Amino acid sequence: RDLDILQELAGAAMDRIELVQSAATDSLTEAMTRRAFKQEADQLISLALRHQHDLSCIAFDIDHFKKVNDTYGHAAGDAVLKAVASICKATLRAGDLFGRIGGEEFAVVLPHVDREGAFAVAEKLRAAIAAQPIRGDHGSLNVTASFGTSALSIVSKEIETLLAQADAAMYQAKHAGRNRCVSWSSIHADHAIGARRR
Repeated sequence: RDLDILQELAGAAMDRIELVQSAATDSLTEAMTRRAFKQEADQLISLALRHQHDLSCIAFDIDHFKKVNDTYGHAAGDAVLKAVASICKATLRAGDLFGRIGGEEFAVVLPHVDREGAFAVAEKLRAAIAAQPIRGDHGSLNVTASFGTSALSIVSKEIETLLAQADAAMYQAKHAGRNRCVSWSSIHADHAIGARRR
């Protein structure tokens, strides 16, 4: 009887763990959901601040994604999202956080990685995505993505700030022609110089 009770409790505990995991994972891409990503990122930022180690953030967006959906259909769009997520997970380290934070928008948190390191990782991801044709019922599609990076600093101590900075850099990459990486520090430096000139 005790064994039956223990097995029932174990089953209930496993169901609860699976439920929590499914709530934290995007069903299509198997990346973290926006909420789970931000919660985990907050913990990593707290650790980085406490132990005074580097931490960086990457935001990226698949270029012309709406065109893929409009031209080839939503099944092709889903295949692109899955393939891009798979490429990223294969490229990133086990300790890196990877989340889907919007429709075709993803984010990465890199513990123990500084500003220059984050730019190098973004460039590696960009090249990997651009090099991998995505095959399916829609034929073979080549997609690219635009990346923005930011790093933990005196000013940027929250995930919202890091994401906003990386996002601003990503939009700069899109305006500069897409399929490229831009660092928040380079935009920030340009603005600061411009403000001083004025």
